[in-house]
Amino acid sequence: MPDTWKYLLGVTAAGIGITAAIYWSSANEEEEISRSSVELLREAKRLEQQGYLEQAEEKYQNLIELLRQPEDNIKATYQLAAFYRRQGRTRDYGKQLRKVKQLMEKGGKDKVIGFDAYIDVLSALSTTHMEAIEYTQSEELLLKALKLIEGVPSTPPRSELQAVLRGKLAHCFMMQGRLDEANETYEMALEEQKKAFGETSKIVATTKEIMKSLSLNSNPT
Repeated sequence: MPDTWKYLLGVTAAGIGITAAIYWSSANEEEEISRSSVELLREAKRLEQQGYLEQAEEKYQNLIELLRQPEDNIKATYQLAAFYRRQGRTRDYGKQLRKVKQLMEKGGKDKVIGFDAYIDVLSALSTTHMEAIEYTQSEELLLKALKLIEGVPSTPPRSELQAVLRGKLAHCFMMQGRLDEANETYEMALEEQKKAFGETSKIVATTKEIMKSLSLNSNPT
């Protein structure tokens, strides 16, 4: 997948959506998990940084077993998912993300962690399906996320995420050869991205570049 497309898809180093830093990677991340489990989380991260990956994985798994409250358990499960992503273990990453999604839905996505974090998880899962060339599954998740986000009051982070989701959906259509739908969706995404990120932003330039390429491929000279 070209780097420009990866930027448009909102794929970060952690493999999660554009607002994910708000929910998963704050400066007080350890306190978000649980005060009683700070040392275990620190040990897992220390082992990972030192290259002791099997031991680090075990610590992340222990964290999940230790934290049984829904909110803490979801965050601990996400920590393991992020670990797998950092190690390039895409299949394991996707498996843990699906667990996060199921846990959030079981506990009430609006109550346990938060609506925006749930949208982030849908976005991240859609990316794992794209990377596996599973465009139908990715499209389903993106349509669900867009329907949900369009039904709530807009905020700056949500506007940004909606613009990225729309671009990802357009990419799904393009990769399936559904060029008319791709063009129409890219046009919508471009307008949303201009409003959310600004006319001179990198994501707007990237979308324009893709749309130009798509137009050339649709109308070869």
